[in-house]
Amino acid sequence: SICITIIAGVLILTVSLVALGELFSDLKYLLDMSGIQSEVFAPVIKVCGISVIVKISSDICKDAGFSAMASKVEFAGSVASLIAIFPLFIRIVNILKDII
Repeated sequence: SICITIIAGVLILTVSLVALGELFSDLKYLLDMSGIQSEVFAPVIKVCGISVIVKISSDICKDAGFSAMASKVEFAGSVASLIAIFPLFIRIVNILKDII
């Protein structure tokens, strides 16, 4: 049953990644049309990717019976998300500083 679960998981991830590729091309088109700079939007995309990876990893740990490891994975994901979004915070502070 573990092999079937792994094979099903790989197939689901493969299909999801293909759909995600199409989503990214549509997203790039919207960014080009809106004029939003990619360095503003890139941290948001990174955090979304981190959250998906952390969720999948945490669920795998929980399914394997390692709930303590799942908690550590979630904590590491939170830290990674903060690190990834930090450049956006700096940009917002700089914009506010220029306004004031």
